[in-house]
Amino acid sequence: VFDLCGNVAEWENDCQDGGPSNQPLCRVRGGGYDSKLVESRCVDGPLVERRSQSPSIGIRCCADIVR
Repeated sequence: VFDLCGNVAEWENDCQDGGPSNQPLCRVRGGGYDSKLVESRCVDGPLVERRSQSPSIGIRCCADIVR
């Protein structure tokens, strides 16, 4: 399966200092079930406070394929 989008946007290990409440800002990419099509691209995503909670942001687990 390739190029899935929808369900939830994914946290990325790309954080910066300096959120509004002194929390690191981390990038999310991929768009969630409630995102517009243009927001679902992985080219760029918004910075969100690390402690943010949302039903449309999650984690994708990946594994190497062994053949």
